[in-house]
Formats: sequence, C-alpha cells, structure tokens
Amino acid sequence: MPTDDPHGDNPYSPPAAATLKVEGRIAGEAREQLLRAFVGSKADKYFRKWQRYLAGQATDAGFNFAAFFFTVLWLVYRKMYKAAAILTAVIVVEAMAEELVFVTLLDRPSPPPAISLAVTVFIAVACGMLGNIWYLKHAQAAIEKVQTETSSHLEQMQVLEARGSTSATAVLVYLTVGIGLAVATVLLEELLVGLA
Repeated sequence: MPTDDPHGDNPYSPPAAATLKVEGRIAGEAREQLLRAFVGSKADKYFRKWQRYLAGQATDAGFNFAAFFFTVLWLVYRKMYKAAAILTAVIVVEAMAEELVFVTLLDRPSPPPAISLAVTVFIAVACGMLGNIWYLKHAQAAIEKVQTETSSHLEQMQVLEARGSTSATAVLVYLTVGIGLAVATVLLEELLVGLA
C-alpha cells in the first residue's frame, strides 16, 4: 500500500523534520568550514562580528577599525580588488571635481582643506561601518563561485584558502603603482606649466 512516509514502514526512522534539521546543521557546518578557509587566521574574529548579522538579529556586523584607518589598503589586503578599484576611482574623481570647481571655476589657489577632510572622514567611517558586511558578501560570493567549479568539499577548501585570506604583496603593488602615478602626475603638471 502506498504511503506518504519517505522512510517507508520503518518505525525506527527519524521524523522527516528531524532529518531536515540534521541535514541543515551539517550543511551549515560545511558552509562555516568554507568561510573559515576563505578568511584564514582571523576567522574567529570575523565570525564573532558576523554572528548576529547572519542570524538576522542585527542589520550591521560591527565596526572594523582596520577598514576605518586603512580604507582602500584594507580592501586590497583582504583581496577585495573590485571594491578597492571602485573606491579608488571614487576618491580620484572626487579630488578632480574639487580641483575643477575650486581651482578652475572659482579661481582659488586650492580646494578648501575642510572639504577634503570631510570627504576623507566620510569614506573612512563608511568603510569602518560597512567593511565587515562587504567582506562577508565577498566571501559568500567566492564560495558560491567555487561550489560551481567543483563538488569536492576538500577541493573547495583548498581553492578558497588560495583565493581568500590576505595579501601583503597586493598592498605593496598598490602602493607602488599609486606612488608612481602620483609622481608622474606631478612631473606632467610641472612640464605643462613650463610649456605654458
């Protein structure tokens, strides 16, 4: 006789709800392992910050002082290159807008320092307040991508360890390129002034 019981007539089978709960817990543990592999040695710190946010008990994930003090460098260090590129572009465009408005249009010698300071503080506070959530979203996206590439949990862990964690080398490259571009810009400006 057909039955709706997925376990058949076995009276010792666990209820379906209990099975789903166990499967959910196992899936949650596997997901946590992948997140820890991606984050690296600071995983416990980030999990403490993310705990209430992931449980839906908070709309934020705490304040990240490293992101506040180092903004773009923190993004690069945590391998969030796309976010670092976007924030760098925003900073450059904002600085150019200040020059255009105050120096070119209003004929002042330089933009008011208070405006640059306000923008810098705003960006730092935004990075501090949102940094932990940005990093969680970045990690989750990386995990989803890796899960489409391989079904082996061990391979996923290995790939995430390589793609995640931190990169001091990337920070040095970013700083070197940034300083090089700044020096080139100053030299170009002096050359153009000399030709005028």
